[in-house]
Amino acid sequence: MDFLEEGFVRDRKHLQFLLPALMALVLLTISVDSAAATASSHRTVGMAATPDGGGDWLVDAGGDIFAFGDAQFYGSTGGVTLARRIVGMVATPDGRGYWLVGAGGATFAFGDAGF
Repeated sequence: MDFLEEGFVRDRKHLQFLLPALMALVLLTISVDSAAATASSHRTVGMAATPDGGGDWLVDAGGDIFAFGDAQFYGSTGGVTLARRIVGMVATPDGRGYWLVGAGGATFAFGDAGF
């Protein structure tokens, strides 16, 4: 083990910290890769603003809605198994509802949004 004597790690006691750090890095990498595989349904795919500009909604590919500011939550497809992912959203002109649009052309209406 020349690298131990040549300056990489001069004292073996440092190895007790190096191995756990490397193990943690490997586990973190595996964790991030598996999280990225499931995160595709949590990617933000659409946004709409309230008429007064005081709030907005975000929708992810799984249909979960996140309301901010004065935007009200009117429902989502987050608890529904979708055949195709959500690709966008549009707010109603009065801001009291919104439509979600699926990749296959499905439309979901919430609040005062009609079909």
